[in-house]
This record gives sequence, C-alpha cells and structure tokens, in this order.
Amino acid sequence: MNFKETLINTFKDRRFLSGLFIKISFILLISPVIQHSWFLPFVENFLENPSFSPWSSFLDKGGSSFAFPYGPVMLIAYIPTTYLGMVLDDLLNLAYFSGLGFRFTLLAADVCLLILLVDQFNEFSKKIITYYWLSPLVLYITYWHGQIDIIPISLLFLSLGFIKQEHYKAGGIFLALSITSKYSMLIGVPFIFIYLWLNQNLKGGFWEVLTTFSLSTVFIFSPFLFSTGFIDMVILNREVDKLSTLSIYLTDDLKIYLLPTIYLVFLYYSWRMLRMNYELLLATKAVGFSIIIFLTLPPAGWILWLVPLYSLHQSKTNGGANYFIALFSVFFISYHLIYSSGANIIPFNFIPEFTDLIPDYLESSESKSIFNTLIASLGFLLGIQIFREGIQGNDYYNLGKKPLVIGITGDSGSGKSTFARGLTKLFGTSATFNLEGDDYHKWDRESPKWESITHLNPEANRLFDLLNDLRGVLDGNSLNTRSYDHITGLFSSPTLKNSKNLILISGLHTLYLRDLVNEMDKSFYLSMDENLRVALKVRRDSDRGRTENYTLNQIENRKEDFKKFIFPQSERADVIFKILPERPELISNEEKDLNRIPLKLKVIIKSCSYYNELVNVLTEQCKLNVEVKDINEIGGVEFEIIGEALEENIRRCSEILAPQMKELIDAKKGFSKGILGIMELITLLEINDDVRTKRRWKFS
Repeated sequence: MNFKETLINTFKDRRFLSGLFIKISFILLISPVIQHSWFLPFVENFLENPSFSPWSSFLDKGGSSFAFPYGPVMLIAYIPTTYLGMVLDDLLNLAYFSGLGFRFTLLAADVCLLILLVDQFNEFSKKIITYYWLSPLVLYITYWHGQIDIIPISLLFLSLGFIKQEHYKAGGIFLALSITSKYSMLIGVPFIFIYLWLNQNLKGGFWEVLTTFSLSTVFIFSPFLFSTGFIDMVILNREVDKLSTLSIYLTDDLKIYLLPTIYLVFLYYSWRMLRMNYELLLATKAVGFSIIIFLTLPPAGWILWLVPLYSLHQSKTNGGANYFIALFSVFFISYHLIYSSGANIIPFNFIPEFTDLIPDYLESSESKSIFNTLIASLGFLLGIQIFREGIQGNDYYNLGKKPLVIGITGDSGSGKSTFARGLTKLFGTSATFNLEGDDYHKWDRESPKWESITHLNPEANRLFDLLNDLRGVLDGNSLNTRSYDHITGLFSSPTLKNSKNLILISGLHTLYLRDLVNEMDKSFYLSMDENLRVALKVRRDSDRGRTENYTLNQIENRKEDFKKFIFPQSERADVIFKILPERPELISNEEKDLNRIPLKLKVIIKSCSYYNELVNVLTEQCKLNVEVKDINEIGGVEFEIIGEALEENIRRCSEILAPQMKELIDAKKGFSKGILGIMELITLLEINDDVRTKRRWKFS
C-alpha cells in the first residue's frame, strides 16, 4: 500500500474520525494550565519581542525559568499557528485564538505521528489507530495536561522512517530536528546508531546519518550556546538533575549514579546483539526509555515517548499487554489528576480541582509515593514484557546469538560454488564468511598421492581441521587459512579472516562428519542430471586448463567414491536440490551455449510447514508451474518447479512469506533470477522456519 492509500484509508476510518472529533473538541474547549502559564507566554513573548536569544529575553522580562525547557525547533514549530491566533485575537479583541493556534500544532503533530506509525506498520493499521490514536494517555497528557512532547516524538519517528527506507541524509537531519526540539531525546539516539552500525556491512548508512545528524545539530544549536538563558532553561533544566537522584554512596563524599550505569549496561547489551532489525530497534528503544523514565520521577510528557512504542507492542501481541497498559493508564492519569496541574474548561472559565474530591489521606507524601510506586511497577512490568516478547522473542535477536551456519554439499560439478556465490550475494559479501571444502585438500594437484586416491575420499581431506576451524569461527576467533587455486592447483599463503554473521560451508564432505552437521543451522545437498553435470564439468575444467579426456576419466574413476562417500550425505540434508533439463535431448558435450538450455528444479524438503504458502506465491507472483510429487507423513515434500522467475518477483515472494527476514538480505544486490533465485528463496524460508521453530521451543 502506498502513502496516498495509507492517508485515505486512515482518514476514512471511523475510529480515526471519532478520535479526531474528541481531540478537536478538547482543543476548542480546554486550555491546559501549564500551556497558559508557561509555554504560550514564552512563544507570545518571542512574537511580540523577536530576539536572537528568546530564552534570555524571556528571563529578562521576569519570566519563569521553567517556562520553555525546549530547543529552537520546538519554538519554530509553534510560531505559525500561534502568530495567526494572535492576529485574530487583536482583530477581535479576544485572548483565545493564540492558545487555540498553539493547541492546533499539537493536533497536527499527533495526526502526523499516527500516519507515520500506520505507514511503517501497515499490517497493523487498525490496531494502531485503536491503541495509539484513541489512547487515553495521549488524550490526557497532550490535550488535558498540556505537555508538548508530541513534536519531538513525531520528528523522531519521521527520522526512523527515513532511515528504514535507507534515506540516510534525511534521517540524520530529522533526527537532529528531534533532538534540537527537546534535547533529552538524546536518550534514544545511541540505539539508532547501534542499529545502523550492526547493519553497516549490509546496508551502510551509519556514517551518512552520523555526519548529517552532527552537522545539523551543531548548526541549529551553536547560535544559542553562548546564551545564558538558553543554558539555564534548556541545557541545565530541572529534568537533568533527576538523572542523578538514584545513587549509592560508597563513602561520605563518593557515590555511584545507578541510572546512567543501568542505561549504559543495557546499551552494551544492545550492541552485543550482533544483529538488529527495525522492530528490534524499536523494542530496545522502548526498554531503554523505560529504564530512564521509571527510575526517575518523570514529567508527564516523558510518558508520551513510550505511547507509540506501547501501541506497536499491543498491536503485535495476543492481548496480554492490553491489561497492563490499561492499568498503567488508570493509575498514571489518576495520579496526575490528583497531584498535577489540570486544565481550564473555557466556556465556564473553570479549572476542576480533583483534590477536593479525594480523601485527605491521599494527599500525604506516603500515599503519593505508593501511587508512584504502582505506576513505576507497572511501567517496569511493561518493559520486561517488551524485553521478553519484543527482544528475546524477535527472530533477529535469536539469529544474532551466534553466526548462522549453512552447509552445502554435493558431487563435483553439481553447482555448489554457484549456489554459495548466490547466497553470498544475497546476504552480502561483507556479512558472509566462506569455508571452502577444497581448501582442506591434503595435497596440491601435482602430488603423486592423487594417483591412488580421489578427491571424493574423506581421507584425502582435512575434515577435522575444517570442524575445528568452524568451531573457532563460531567462538568469534579469527581464522588463519590457506585457499586452493583451481587454476594452478596450488595452495595460497595463509591469510587472516574474521568471523561474520553468516558462515557458508561448501564442499564435497560438508555433511560427512556428524559433528560438523551438528554445528549447522541448515544444510543443503545439490545434485544434477548426470548428462548435464558432465557437460558443465567438461566446460568448467577446460577453463581450468584441463582436457576433456582428463575430465571424463576423472568422472569415471570417482563413481564408486561418489556412491560410498558423497551420495549418503543427502540423508543428512534438510533440503535436496536437483537441477534437471526441461529438454534432455538438447544436451551434448559439444553444445557451446549450455546456459540457453531451459532448466527445472526438483526440490525435496524434509520438513516444509510453509509448503502451501510457497506454492501459492510461486504460481501467483512468479507465474511458475509447480508439480507436487510426494508429501509424506512427517511433513516432507517433493515437488518440481518449471519456468523462469525474475529477481523482482522472487523478492516479492520473500516479502510475502518472510517479511521479517527482509533486513537480513542485501537489498541492493538481492536475489538471482531463475532457479538459482528460487534456491535462494527456499534457503531464506528455511532460515525463517528454523528461527520460528526455535522461538516456539524457547517460549513453550
């Protein structure tokens, strides 16, 4: 769904219209005390007395230092509508429209934030409208209590939207606008840069966002850094002191501040995830915000930081979060109705005092502390729930616990290297570590040992070295390894390789050792029509300087070893791919352009819970012919795929079948075309199925 359709569908939704009616009624009839006393006078003072330092000018005129603890972007956001209201007030000799204009800016930001959430998570659009747009927390905090944090939150989500779409410069600029409207939003910035850093190899963007963010922030803030009013009201506002209230004394004059310590520990935890997708970013931000907010006595506006994240959490869970958030909303709103400033009901010029309606004992400091403890406890429970379901239950989190290991095996010339190169391109060269079985031959090509033993014999290969090297890489160690040159037949000098997120092992004996198989997440066995394999192998070996007779003799000499050592590995594979010609009669050793022979793919998947969905998208999206050969009692499926699929169609299939895997692949290079692309798609689906299965085991 495009952005225009998102707007139309949202604005036509009855829940949106109901919420809009309620909020318009509030901005027309309700004037929050905090806005009337602090925020609005500051903006009006600037419009009446323009200054390069609005904060110093306001203080010089006797204004409160608490009036506007926000940056220049926040001020600019309110100028147009407030100025228009002031003009109307002058014309009509009233004192109403300036406040109405101020409140209208809040409504505009509220609508923008809703649209951003619905656009980014369109599959949950109806739930987001319910849980965010109709949230009593938003209604109370913004429209009754009068907090204005909705502006920086909207700018933050706009920045995240640009970053998600890989518009990194725009993302950096709007991130700077968010921070320079309320600089305490910096709390969430490290998580964004962790997300970008962990995806730098695959997507890039880290340095672009960092540069544009830094330059934009300096450009906006620098003119005011020498303003004493700006320093006092914005940089050193009373919210900063709250970060140091929770502490442990080590001596009479030395203490540890717990809140920054816990926050930094969680930042480190986030960085050590190794993988992070967009949903995981939002979950870590929710937990990070919760740490700061509920370990202090936050102003009501800070809770707005969590409301969009809570609404997303509610949209994705089975409903358990609704009870926590409902209770949290009741206690939070009740607390502030009793202990915080309220609002003026304009038609009656009346400010309700809820303290007159409560028993005297609720006005004590002990009752207030109990109330706040309940709010903080519910907030922590929500944070724990998001941590458990949004972080530990996230597929990307589970993928990031250790490198993903994929094993590929098959006979010589069956397409192992082509398949491995395709997967390397799909998942990104910089994110993939390749272990080649040929690098573990015991001898180079000129060794006389090959006269009595073939490459297919495990004794001719250092398989236990391969196993130990894999285990070392999985432990995060670097690997000093040599490579086999198929042109010269010699080994290169050892080079140092670092572990990466994906490890691809391809070779003749990848699935031979059971211990090696046990280290793998998914394994694949490749085979090919024998006449086609021989023709392709003759052509390949000729490029390596070998004659046709040499290649044919090798094939003949290796037949027994293939039956004894290679073919049995197919029993240990999760998936078997067999490449077949559609028209076998076209194959001949003399055929010059073997690439023009139309191929089909036979697939055997040992456990294929996604079979029906796969067949549907292949036939509908890729226009392929899928013929089922067998479905067994343990969930195994055998089928043939005939036809030519385009890269874009395969990509669309992956987004339908495994949308959460989108950020695992290299969006720029993406899938191959044809049957190789289909093999890549099935690999991605196998990874997705494996992660979901392990997640169910974990939470069962």
